[in-house]
Amino acid sequence: MQPQENATETTRQGSPLSVVDNANGDTGTRIEERFDLVDISESFEKQKAVIEAVTDEEVQALPLNAVTVVGNAFRVARSFLKDKELFSKYLQKDIFDPAKYEDLPDAAKAFLYACFKLKQAQSGNAELRALLEEARPLQTKLLKAAVYLWGNDPVLGGVIAGIRSGRSRKDMAHDIGNMAALFEEQWERVKNRCEISEDDIEKAHRVSLRLIELLRSDCSETETAKWRSLREKAGTYLKRSVEEIRRAAGFMFKNHPTEMERYPSLYAGRRTNRPSRSHPAEPSATLPQPTNASA
Repeated sequence: MQPQENATETTRQGSPLSVVDNANGDTGTRIEERFDLVDISESFEKQKAVIEAVTDEEVQALPLNAVTVVGNAFRVARSFLKDKELFSKYLQKDIFDPAKYEDLPDAAKAFLYACFKLKQAQSGNAELRALLEEARPLQTKLLKAAVYLWGNDPVLGGVIAGIRSGRSRKDMAHDIGNMAALFEEQWERVKNRCEISEDDIEKAHRVSLRLIELLRSDCSETETAKWRSLREKAGTYLKRSVEEIRRAAGFMFKNHPTEMERYPSLYAGRRTNRPSRSHPAEPSATLPQPTNASA
């Protein structure tokens, strides 16, 4: 991850918390500019099994601002890892086991990666739809002129017949490119005999190449649906982990409510930075035990 202005960063070697402190609420910066895509994709692979284990019935809604969610999750993770010994000391392991939540930084980055992949798929779909709208009338124009010029040609007639039989989007992408190449090859002979222009040929090459590229990358509704589901499941797993930690912290810091400011909800907006204590306050000696805080 690259250092950002007005942000602090911890290295992978020094801490598992590779996140900028000012990520919360910063909606103007693209995910891929703020986070290392290799890093967050690795976190997603680590978390993939537990994410996929979340059922559709368990999925919970999350705020749409992924950077805000991740910023808050990392604040909770930072506080949790700092206070881990206190959790172990004051909460029974069968009620709350801190070891189960040490993957919270990876869970946050996995959610962020799923958001990025969904956005990428949606962007590809939007471009694909726009290109298909551009390609259809272009294909019709090229094919109409090609049939007029070479429909009865003993050699090229067969080529045109093959193009006319294409039905899929991939067929259309290749056919437009093939017709552009055909018109380019025969241009001096046909330029004054049809309504095709050099701009049409150039456009056909461009549209064909980009369509082929997008179709190969599987920018489809299926890909979008896949990543939408994974984002929702990753968000649910992240929310579940954060809520369990916050519930346990609420019990532990019952007599020190200001300490809970270090454990924000995923829904919390930007907060004014406040000086934190170098050591959290000792929990109450009469700590009530949670009845159901296990993961």
